[in-house]
Amino acid sequence: MANTAWGVISWVSVEMDVLEWRSLHRNFRHSVTSIHDEPDEFGCHYGYTLWKANRADKAEAVGMAWDWREMQAGVVGQDDPMSILTNVRLTRAGEPLSAAQKVLELNDAVHQLGWQRVARRELHRRASHARPVSGMDANRRASEFRLQLTASVLRPVPHQARPHKDHRATIAAL
Repeated sequence: MANTAWGVISWVSVEMDVLEWRSLHRNFRHSVTSIHDEPDEFGCHYGYTLWKANRADKAEAVGMAWDWREMQAGVVGQDDPMSILTNVRLTRAGEPLSAAQKVLELNDAVHQLGWQRVARRELHRRASHARPVSGMDANRRASEFRLQLTASVLRPVPHQARPHKDHRATIAAL
């Protein structure tokens, strides 16, 4: 059983009802969190994390893995909440969940885990073993990232001109 993010999809596939899945959330345990060697162009780190759970009556482990990204110093979030890797096939009353329903269930489980604390601990551990970066340089890179992120979110939606309605013609017709 590969202990990597992409390895989880090669694990034995587990079919499980959504109610059983929800009761399994508290059994998930951290397996591994990775950090890429080099930060991105804004000086922010990124990696993946893998969590797994064992069901009491079954031998197969259930796993979830996803990419994460440092948004600014000490703040981490899922890189793409739509891309959680898992070996579980969720069902409701024997019928498979739609892709949208499955993503919601997986994100609900991720939300209940303390994975951000683990990622921050790994970042801190790495920082204590790495060469120090000047505070000014790190703050500048984080500010540039926030500005670019804000600009991409606040990009104006193109305005489409609508034909002007002449209300005088409507009044004259009355």
